[in-house]
Amino acid sequence: MDKIEETLKFVQEQAKLVLKDLSEKDLNTILLEVKAVRPAEWYKTAVLAAAFPLFLIILLPRFTLTRWTTRSFIFLLAALQGWMLFSSGYNFSRIDPQSFGRVLEMIGNKKIVLAIAVHVLASNLFLAYSIAQDAHRQGIWHIIAIPSIILTAVLGPIGYTIHKFITFPLSFCASPSPAVTAESRDKKKNKKKKHE
Repeated sequence: MDKIEETLKFVQEQAKLVLKDLSEKDLNTILLEVKAVRPAEWYKTAVLAAAFPLFLIILLPRFTLTRWTTRSFIFLLAALQGWMLFSSGYNFSRIDPQSFGRVLEMIGNKKIVLAIAVHVLASNLFLAYSIAQDAHRQGIWHIIAIPSIILTAVLGPIGYTIHKFITFPLSFCASPSPAVTAESRDKKKNKKKKHE
């Protein structure tokens, strides 16, 4: 017991010495270095990194690597968005959805603008991936979905809407993917077994 108490006292003394050495100026310097994040650089990095899952969606839409990379990247973008919102220093209790002035005030903060841009980037990536999956489920050739995927990555919901306009007439002509047909057949069998 004596050794444990001695060790605890030593650690406490060392902690006090370290805290004495840190002056208020040093803490402010550390905080300024952390806050010196340049949102434009973060956004460029996020856009360049988003190109990798997008290329995987275009080139290898049904691979497990594509699925895991896209999902992981969307979660990373969500974490970046949360960090930017948290570190923005904005008082979110002041937000009034009916006041456009408050929204403009929020947009004046560079980190909040970055969080909004990252949110849009993650949403567009999610829509692009869902287009590839939708085309596969409907039995539509992936080559037909590629322009919609690219438009969705650039324009967001506009590309998704164009995809729906293109694939709606084709869904009547195309047969569903054999994998999808087998899955639905297995689901029907399982439902029948449960009801019996």
